[in-house]
Amino acid sequence: CRNEVPSGTRLCDAQASTLAALPKESPPTTESHPILGTQQLLGSALKPLARLTCLIDSAKKNGNGGLFLDSKYLADVTLRTYSALDNPERTEKIINYLREQQGLPPYSPRPEGSAQSDGGKNLDASSPPSIPAQGPGPHFTIGANGVIDFAPPAELDDAGNDIDKLRSLHGALKSAAQALLDGLAPRANHYPNLSHAARTIRDQVDKNIEDVDFAILFGQFLLFDIAEQTTRRDIENGISPPIDDAEATALRVLKTLYGPFILATKIGTELVEADERYNRTADQRRALRDAAMTISQDLKDHLEIIGPAPSEFLAQAADAIGQGPRPERTAVYGGSALKNATIVISAGAMIATMSVVGVHLAGWIATIPAGLLSFLGYEVLKRTKAHDDVAKRMAGALDEHGTRLVEWAQRLPKYTMDAYVAFMLRMESSIRVLAKDHADGPLLVDLLDWLKAHADRHKGE
Repeated sequence: CRNEVPSGTRLCDAQASTLAALPKESPPTTESHPILGTQQLLGSALKPLARLTCLIDSAKKNGNGGLFLDSKYLADVTLRTYSALDNPERTEKIINYLREQQGLPPYSPRPEGSAQSDGGKNLDASSPPSIPAQGPGPHFTIGANGVIDFAPPAELDDAGNDIDKLRSLHGALKSAAQALLDGLAPRANHYPNLSHAARTIRDQVDKNIEDVDFAILFGQFLLFDIAEQTTRRDIENGISPPIDDAEATALRVLKTLYGPFILATKIGTELVEADERYNRTADQRRALRDAAMTISQDLKDHLEIIGPAPSEFLAQAADAIGQGPRPERTAVYGGSALKNATIVISAGAMIATMSVVGVHLAGWIATIPAGLLSFLGYEVLKRTKAHDDVAKRMAGALDEHGTRLVEWAQRLPKYTMDAYVAFMLRMESSIRVLAKDHADGPLLVDLLDWLKAHADRHKGE
């Protein structure tokens, strides 16, 4: 791709951050062409291009700018079709196609002189920035009382889930978790961390397979690994007595089962793939952990924003970042969990700010970002099988859901709405560190900047 700009002009901060977030050593996601045998790029490998909207501007200003693609390296049929177009249409079609796949609004170059943020988004009250989608890891939602809670588990389907394997392993996993818990019970005071970790796993899997939250379970397995490592270190240092044969057997059986079980889920596969792409130094992981710990501690002190259960879970996930036998995996999981929670809080802050700076309700409804409503729970937006695709289906039903959103926002206590905005502004520096660790971080930064731009007016109202 080429960004033809005058000498001395640089990429904006958001676009430079996107390029910096691209993996430097991991090979691109590819598949072999069934006839040519050529290794092809999957659409997912090109996702970061969705945020490089400067390439559309460049293509429209200069025929030498924009995207240049060889179709034989593209696995996506739509991308192959668009690659045959002439610029600037080729660049605009491809980037907007990638944006659509990620739930982002289409990008059109704005007239010269219009107010925009560095990321190309209008900072007017009537045009709030897009909210990034929650990524792999536990998802969160805003309840009817304005307090954030875990989102209900996604419906179990065969889209990336090996249902037969999950059902076949589920019973054995429940039995293994219970066996370990029973074995540790007589001496649980000697192994408190391991006993607690085993109990959280048992509680999560001791339910119908459709009700298991695999994203939370993944994190509980990581915490279990850390607890086991701590326990073995205590045994080596003479702090705790050795584990007996029965306990060791139960521990080994549980560990043998939980890997295949979680990798049979879509969320497990996504998190492991993210772990494999993760390329951060120990210093960067420490910076991420410090920021995550700051955010999670602030949330524990402000339970008007988030419920006790998700708050405690986020505190454990933050503390685990960079720890245990798989430091990269705990960094990916903890960072993603904190980012997802922050995204939902930012949605609440946007609702609060729009209710103050928006012109009137009709204009407000018309400007609600499509992804915003997908963060609201049962009471606001009825959950359906296609709950995760709400943003893509929102255009035709915006008036109905927008009206419900307005009514919901008006029922919330003012202090609850103010708390969302105050959190985002209070945690600004930590949120910016968190954003640097994710490819869609520039979107979160844009939202933070938009909230800051309207903070004085919100405070005055």
